[in-house]
Order: sequence, then structure tokens, then C-alpha cells
Amino acid sequence: MIRGNRDNLSPRLLALIQEGQRDGSIHTDYAQELAELLSLLELWLGPTVYPASPEGERRKLELIQEMYAHFGIPLITDEFIDQVCTGIYGDGEP
Repeated sequence: MIRGNRDNLSPRLLALIQEGQRDGSIHTDYAQELAELLSLLELWLGPTVYPASPEGERRKLELIQEMYAHFGIPLITDEFIDQVCTGIYGDGEP
């Protein structure tokens, strides 16, 4: 999983971030690092690696949302968080 993320996911994310830099929608000096971090965050979100309650999973997603928004990458919306939590936990509530 980690090797796959490093070899496949990180380069794809980097390409998307760089595309956003070119079109002006993403403003960061850390494109490579952000791509690597996002692929590592997928591991952190994995319930078999770091189990969390429904509220804990929601908080993780909200932290990632805030962090990426700070770097000008509006990757995660409130609607996305609701959809993920609903998909995992049914009603999205703890």
C-alpha cells in the first residue's frame, strides 16, 4: 500500500497540483511535498491502521480539509465529508 501510494498516487496528485498551479487555482511552493503528504494521509484515514469513531473520522477529514485549504487546495468540501461519513457510517453521525 505504501509503495503503491509512493509510486502511483503521489505522482498523480503532483500532476494535479501542478496543473492547479498553472491555471492559478492552487497557490503553493510545496507541490511535491503536498502530493506525498496527501498519499500518506490516505494511510492515516485507513480504519484498519488507525481506528476511529465516526466523529473521529469526521474530525480527521475536517483537519485535512483545513490544512489543504490553507495551502490553496480546495480539495475537500463539507459535502464530500458528509458523503464519506454517510457512506461509511450510514447517517454520518456518531
